[in-house]
Amino acid sequence: YPYQATALNRGYIPGVLDKDGKLVNFTSVCGPMIYKGPGQWNHDAFVSAPEINAIKQYDLTDKSDLFAQAYEHTYKNKEFLFSKDETFRPVNLYGHPKGGFLVVDLRKGMIQHRAYMTSYLRAIIKEKKLDQTGNRGRIYRISEKGSENHLLAFWKKGISTEDLVQLLDHENGSMRLAAQKELIYRDNQETKGLIQSSIKSFSSWGKVHGMWVMEGMNELGVKDYQLLIKDQDDLVAYQVLTTIDKSEILKNEDLINSVYEKGNREIALQTAHLSERHSDDLISLYGNDRAFMEAILANKKSISADMFNNVNSAFSELIQSTIDNQQSKKQVAPTLLSNQWYDNRTAGFELY
Repeated sequence: YPYQATALNRGYIPGVLDKDGKLVNFTSVCGPMIYKGPGQWNHDAFVSAPEINAIKQYDLTDKSDLFAQAYEHTYKNKEFLFSKDETFRPVNLYGHPKGGFLVVDLRKGMIQHRAYMTSYLRAIIKEKKLDQTGNRGRIYRISEKGSENHLLAFWKKGISTEDLVQLLDHENGSMRLAAQKELIYRDNQETKGLIQSSIKSFSSWGKVHGMWVMEGMNELGVKDYQLLIKDQDDLVAYQVLTTIDKSEILKNEDLINSVYEKGNREIALQTAHLSERHSDDLISLYGNDRAFMEAILANKKSISADMFNNVNSAFSELIQSTIDNQQSKKQVAPTLLSNQWYDNRTAGFELY
């Protein structure tokens, strides 16, 4: 929902702009960010839209899901933020430990690459004098009205490792991440013990950050996996699976069993990537899901003809191709282009 007419490279194509010259569907998606709270924006998605001088906000419809399946605009017929100044070009968004988030504004009138600029856009830029503004970038901080202004405690000299461990469970996601990084950089011997003694009382996010600190210090052990993987929150179990090495799974299949029993689709997909132990059950449940089939086939040491019974023809062809490759010991190599294509409109492409 642009505020003003949009200076767009291909704006002359029917359907790109509306009758008022405003962009119908924005094409410069960049700098996406999931806001990590606290406040009413928590887990909302924000996206920069520099060509319409705006920032868009989306409400993830199921914030409890590991992977949000849908979203909707937070505001009807308007954007979270827009500027009447056509040189406002937000390109990146970052959460801030003090709360709110930072906006990186390129502050530039002309953002189209000159090698691909149409005469249509060139005329508009000259008319609006957009080519006269550049090298004036700026950074803004946006926060919710009345929100707490968190202290940057981890920047203070002398903050203890114990205090940093407690910040792993802070309500502000950027604060948690900053504490996580600092603990990994310090690499103190006492860190693991402090996390292990505190992690049971942490929220789900605190447990996840504590786990990644120990992973970053190469201190995650089987007992830590077993404790975290049985957490009631599927988010924690899923994160644990992303850190486990396949060799660790082969040594301790009980880890996979305890997670598989949770019955969560995303967790089941991750187990398919790590182990073939439950592949037959997964095929019967998700035989028409290509993501599952590819994960299962990648882990199969041997493929039996019985697998064909539970999948559709498209996957049967995929399995047959895999069997043929295994029998002939053929490695599928990436296809190489015999002729390299060059863009003769700019010498910069060849240099690149």
